[in-house]
Amino acid sequence: MTKNLIITIILGLTFSRVVHSQISQSFKISKNDWGKNYRLIGYAKANDSLTVEFLTAQRTIDKKFIKDKSPKNETEKTSTEWVKFLLTGKIQKKCESLVIWIWCGKNMKEFNLDDVSLEIGKDGEWNRVEIKNGDFEIDSDSIGKIPNWKVFTNYAITNDKSEKHSGRQSIRLVQNDLARYGAFKEHGNVVKVNGVDIYYEIYGQGEPLLLLHGNNESIGSFSNQIDEFKKHYKVIAVDSRGQGNSTIDKQKMTYDLLASDMNRLLDRLKIDSINILGWSDGGNTGLIMALNYPSKVKSLITMGANLYPNKKAVKKKFLREYRWTVRLVKVFALFKPKKWSIKLRVAKMPLKHPHIEPSDLKNINIPVLIMAGENDVINQEHTELIAKSVKKSKLVILKGLTHYAPQEDSKYFNSEVYKFLNDIGKNKSF
Repeated sequence: MTKNLIITIILGLTFSRVVHSQISQSFKISKNDWGKNYRLIGYAKANDSLTVEFLTAQRTIDKKFIKDKSPKNETEKTSTEWVKFLLTGKIQKKCESLVIWIWCGKNMKEFNLDDVSLEIGKDGEWNRVEIKNGDFEIDSDSIGKIPNWKVFTNYAITNDKSEKHSGRQSIRLVQNDLARYGAFKEHGNVVKVNGVDIYYEIYGQGEPLLLLHGNNESIGSFSNQIDEFKKHYKVIAVDSRGQGNSTIDKQKMTYDLLASDMNRLLDRLKIDSINILGWSDGGNTGLIMALNYPSKVKSLITMGANLYPNKKAVKKKFLREYRWTVRLVKVFALFKPKKWSIKLRVAKMPLKHPHIEPSDLKNINIPVLIMAGENDVINQEHTELIAKSVKKSKLVILKGLTHYAPQEDSKYFNSEVYKFLNDIGKNKSF
């Protein structure tokens, strides 16, 4: 699970949640192919210019990810004509399966994809590997499903017989709202607080609910929550400083600073008191807001929060892997300093912060829902400590889920949030 999570973090840092549409497929790799090269090819077109990304990951027989030392991503922007996309790399030792993903940017409204193929070879001799329905010739029986492919929900996907690179059809991906959260300019705005521009989007009507995302994430990571909670609440989703569409300055990155940003934002929006849902870094920020600005927080929901940045709170193995991830980001920053130096500053924050004493939490006098995945990177004893330290708290451990529970099983996660908020509305005690 930990290496799965690290891969997710690296992909998240790499794309900063600017990629939303995804289809994927995995297939077996023979031991005879270890050390050989591979090339993944596909064709895309769109009326507007956009970038499609092809990604791969290699796994061992026990599903552990292998560090791929030699991937090379060669992408071009689409056009009204079919454009060829190419990803090359090398099959690593002990690779038992190769997973491929195809992504597109969240600002992209619609595009067509066709003829995805994989070849493995050595010394210029290439052999085709079967990708099931890689030519998309098998008809889908419903919108959003493509036979033999795993499809994520940000786009409606259908067969398109009017456009094809070859054969009789391609697939067409049409953006829905889930893909646009975080880039929905009609709902977005920017406000200057504490010397930086903070970007936010507002949806729905009713009691306000503030959504605070995790490290090096953005509004888009809460897509499934926005889509659901906007039906009953006035959802205010925010990009924290240095992330998403918000800017950064030279101030030291701390959760206290992020909490101050949110306090100022609420002042600018003329909101006296608000419910907060914070995930990971956002949960830490929410706890500090409840401590530093108690009148502003009506209720608080934290997912995967922690009080201090060490093995007492965070699993030792994850900390070790995360430090490796930060070192990798530091290397990236040498080549693209403008982009990666900001990501590095954000990524380093959880290694140094927060520093909250459990005894401090006794000063929080609002209802608080403390959540974590059963397989979270936060030690369960630590999550329990947080819950025990808050007077009016409710503890929920999400069975079978990880630190990424809001995305892994949004229905389960959202139902627990709803239950809590409804209980508050009925003045139930905790």
